[in-house]
Amino acid sequence: MAKSSAELSQEFNGTASAFADLVRGLSDEQWQATCEGEGWSVGTTAHHIGQSLETTFGLANLIITDNVPSVSMEDIHASNAAHAEEFAAPDQAETLALIEQGTAAVTAGIAALSDDDLDAAAVVSAFGPDPLPVRNWIEMVVIGHIGMHQASIEAATGQ
Repeated sequence: MAKSSAELSQEFNGTASAFADLVRGLSDEQWQATCEGEGWSVGTTAHHIGQSLETTFGLANLIITDNVPSVSMEDIHASNAAHAEEFAAPDQAETLALIEQGTAAVTAGIAALSDDDLDAAAVVSAFGPDPLPVRNWIEMVVIGHIGMHQASIEAATGQ
């Protein structure tokens, strides 16, 4: 059975809160360690998640309205590279605040979605030619993105 907005909201909140706890517990040395997969510092990777929480969820509203801009994976990688350059040495406390703010906003946003909203689908060009339902977007990207980078941070910091 498909997950409800309440279930997805709870799952997102648990995942994002665990990520915030990880970030909160990092030492200065761990903050500077390099995440192998990204080629960025742990701090930059954590900031990337903090900055992207509301952005990735915002795409759900564009899927609902079938107003998704055409974006390639190359565009996404270029944007990520620009972010990594701009935030090569982010402040840990500011990054944690960004994560906590995004977590609160996205948790509330997911909880407010109706079943019709969750079932809405549109093509997200970077993810293939088939329409992608909002429910899948939330599970794969909004939640999954955190887990992917959390695993990288844990590997880099020996967690």
